Amino acid sequence: MSNSPKASHQHTEAPTAAPVADERHLAAVMESLDRIMTIEIRPADGKLPAGIVSGLYGACRDAFGEALTGLAERKLRESVATNSTVLIATGAGIGPWLPQGETDGPMGAAALARAITRTLRAKVVMVTEARHAPAVRAAIKALNYPPGFEPEVELVEPGEREGRQAAQRLITLYHPTAAIFIERDGPGTQGRFHGVRGDCRSADDVAQLHHLANLAARSSILTIGIGDGGNEIGFGAHRRRITQRLPGDGTCRAGCDSGIYTVTKTQVTISASVSNWGAYALAAALGASFRLPEACHSAAAEEVLLKACLEAGARDGATGTSALQTDGIPLATHQHVIALMETVAATTATRSLTVEPQPSHIFTPAATKGPRFVS
Repeated sequence: MSNSPKASHQHTEAPTAAPVADERHLAAVMESLDRIMTIEIRPADGKLPAGIVSGLYGACRDAFGEALTGLAERKLRESVATNSTVLIATGAGIGPWLPQGETDGPMGAAALARAITRTLRAKVVMVTEARHAPAVRAAIKALNYPPGFEPEVELVEPGEREGRQAAQRLITLYHPTAAIFIERDGPGTQGRFHGVRGDCRSADDVAQLHHLANLAARSSILTIGIGDGGNEIGFGAHRRRITQRLPGDGTCRAGCDSGIYTVTKTQVTISASVSNWGAYALAAALGASFRLPEACHSAAAEEVLLKACLEAGARDGATGTSALQTDGIPLATHQHVIALMETVAATTATRSLTVEPQPSHIFTPAATKGPRFVS
């Protein structure tokens, strides 16, 4: 549970984004962000399934018929009132491979929370389980938020009953206007949870945050799922399309008939090459809509975020090591992706984004001494 003061429930009307001169331009920005976040770049070493990104994205795109980042951004802008609360659930991975979780998820959650507080002026509460909490808290501390808007953290214990009770408590306590799930596993048809490699996890071993997604949906609260494997909360709305596009993929190594794909749905699903990239793209979409490109975190901040999460015990999800990479992709590549997104978002601003000359180490995995606070 959080020990911080509880979020205010006194909502005001939703903020209106600064008018964009050309709506077609904004739509083009969203398409560009979708393309950037879905670059197929998984190393072909067998540690994570390669060649599935376009199939997963296509299944979601077919359902919605527009850029996924643009749809999610618009729904947030329409639903989230100033000073209301947005719940962001994240954290994936269990022992022995990832005993304190992975870096994909907490980093994206912190960056998206920062963008939400800066554009929508809403409060954010992170929802996770105890094993993932150190990395989530470290990611929050690594970034700057507007005064009074640093996210709180709520913990949910593993188990069916605990998950249902937590969902009810969080909805009742915070009255959220949106619930976002980033790299958070949802159950399959047989109630078991899976990793993207096909490993099977007992329902008793994970916090069942899909109950929060289901209750939020029944309560007419906007839900957004962000993932990269089809096993995460949100992809349940697209199971048929996914299996049609990726026949033979998503097999459970323990023999579950349903495979790895979840049944848990969200109103909007963002499918990306890396879940963090999906969260970063949504942050950039908010920055573009509000003409506030600085809502995106910087390439320098990505290094600080990654090192903070690693120092807190999270590991690279592809290798299970503390290497400076996420999902097997080197830090420098993630930084270039962020720089692309930030530059695309800046094209809607009334003033252009000034990119200061950066030391060469910003784009290489150079070591620094501990985390520092950056934007």
